[in-house]
Amino acid sequence: MSRKGKLVLRVDVYTFSKVSKFQWVCSTKNPLGKTLILVDGYTFSQTSTYFWVCSTRLPGCKAKLRLENGFITDINNFHSHPSRKYVKSQKGTYVRVG
Repeated sequence: MSRKGKLVLRVDVYTFSKVSKFQWVCSTKNPLGKTLILVDGYTFSQTSTYFWVCSTRLPGCKAKLRLENGFITDINNFHSHPSRKYVKSQKGTYVRVG
C-alpha cells in the first residue's frame, strides 16, 4: 500500500499502480529515467506517444503495445525470450528473481 492507501506493486526498485483489473502502470522510472509497463512478467518502454516495445530490446523480440488514456488498446505479447520471474514477499511486494 502506498502512503495514500492505494494498492501498489513493487518489482525490484520499481513501483506500479493498478489502473484496471489486469493492468498496472509504472509509477517510478528505471535507472535510465524511463517509465516502464509490466505485463505478464515482461516490461515495456515507451517509444512514442502511444507505442511501447519490450524493454529488453533483444534482437528478434517484436513484442509491443499501444497505450491510450492509461489503457492498453492493442498488444502483441509474443516475445522471443522467456519472461522474468517474480515472487510475492510476505509484505505483499513483488521481487524479481533469477
